[in-house]
Amino acid sequence: MDKLTSGAAIVGLMVVGAMPALLMSIKTPLQIGTGDAVSVRGVLDQIVPGIIPLALTFLVYYFVKRNVQTTYLLLGLLALGFVGSMINVFV
Repeated sequence: MDKLTSGAAIVGLMVVGAMPALLMSIKTPLQIGTGDAVSVRGVLDQIVPGIIPLALTFLVYYFVKRNVQTTYLLLGLLALGFVGSMINVFV
């Protein structure tokens, strides 16, 4: 029974680990170059698909490990999204 519980816990953690890339949609209109410009998100997704949500997840993880209060993290993410959408960094 312990092996079944351990296996179920591992599968559950794998599902939770895959959620940020699937449920977070961070789009940015930033481009490199002029005229025939290349999208920054396109270049980053060619390196590692979903790297922007992954980076945001690791940033939040870093702050959780530094014992930053969850309320401040949520308010910071809300402010980052709001300000980023106002200055057209995020769509």
